[in-house]
This record gives sequence, structure tokens and C-alpha cells, in this order.
Amino acid sequence: MLEQSPLDQPTPKPPARTLNPLLGHRGQDKWRRIELLQALVSFRKSYREAWQRWAKGFRDVLFPEGTYGMRELHAVRCGPAPPS
Repeated sequence: MLEQSPLDQPTPKPPARTLNPLLGHRGQDKWRRIELLQALVSFRKSYREAWQRWAKGFRDVLFPEGTYGMRELHAVRCGPAPPS
């Protein structure tokens, strides 16, 4: 049935997630989770610094590996992937 009642209301909040989509890690290994969080913080810091320089007009900025939107929309240069 495709009809909707005019008295329907949205749910107050989305259901709670059990897995952080930024990490994709269930947290079984505490130290691996800490390592992933540190990598995320490092990426965000590098990205912010690069973006601030780019916003000031410096177009030779090297964005960190993993930058997608700026690479696709503005053809910015990105650093190499870290060794596995």
C-alpha cells in the first residue's frame, strides 16, 4: 500500500549503530582500534592543513592519500598510499 496517513510522524531518531562506519572495525582488538583512530586523526589533520593552503590559493598542495572529493572535483594531487 503506497498511501501514507497525514497523521504519521517521523521516528525521533535513527536506530543506534553497533559499528562505527569510519573505522569498520568491531573493536575486538583494542590496540588495532586505537591504531585506526590515530590514523583517522592524522588523516584529518593532514587534510585540514592541505585544504587551508588550497583555500588560500596554493594549487600545488599535496592532499593525503584517501582524499576523494577534492581529487574528483578539483583534480588535486594526492600523496601515495602507505605501504602495506
